[in-house]
Amino acid sequence: MGELEQAHQRHTELERIAAELQQPLYRHSALAWRAVWTGVAGRFDEAEQLARASLRLAEGAGAPDAQTHFTAQLVALRREQGRLDELLPEIERLAGGDAHSAVWRSLVPLAYLDAGDRTRARLAFRDAVDGATKTCARTMLWLTATGSLCEAAAELGDVDVCERLYAELAPYGDRLVQWSFTGNAGSVRRLLGRAAAVTGRMEAAREHFEAGLARHTGLGAPGLLARTRCDYGEFLLQTRQPGAHRLLLQAAAGARSLGMTGIAARTARHA
Repeated sequence: MGELEQAHQRHTELERIAAELQQPLYRHSALAWRAVWTGVAGRFDEAEQLARASLRLAEGAGAPDAQTHFTAQLVALRREQGRLDELLPEIERLAGGDAHSAVWRSLVPLAYLDAGDRTRARLAFRDAVDGATKTCARTMLWLTATGSLCEAAAELGDVDVCERLYAELAPYGDRLVQWSFTGNAGSVRRLLGRAAAVTGRMEAAREHFEAGLARHTGLGAPGLLARTRCDYGEFLLQTRQPGAHRLLLQAAAGARSLGMTGIAARTARHA
């Protein structure tokens, strides 16, 4: 819901209960959520250390999905770092399974895009879109999968899919894309901005990007802010509107300081 003050309060309560009970899975959950906050703050290396510590607790408790959950934690971090392709073999393996396979399939094209392979990204994207059309259940990970597909559709310039996903995501514009308790992909507004730009809704795109900038600034989320500035700057540049270079320079500086190689590379193309 984007109500981070309340979320932090609940997390503090969870940490207190976990410390009192010393139950490994509660301690794992509390630590995993701390990794989420740390990732949102742009401290990706520290967040990975917390994720690895939470994995040890989950494995010690005999949790059957401990490794899968850890992979999801790494996905959230590698996506921001522009290194999602490092996890391609594991993502593709999980995409072929039954449990939550749709959300994993939605990540495959993004991983290929990070690898610079647009041909395979397009093939994986079509497969993911076809799969999502057949299995459109609104599970807890629906927003995660739909957001990832929208990101890929915008990057690949697929007008038809952007049109459809814009309509599906529009009612959730004020939400944040929360990946279970593994990571946070930020405001839906940024995704709506990208989809609106591809489908020619220029004024709507500007409004969504401005709203995304405001939300990510308020969250104190430098990584999400750098990504939004890059998206918005590219939009302004393509539509010959003022302010593009300022946003791209800000995005580049933020991306370099945080180790976000993908965003840094995108901004460098416009230097």
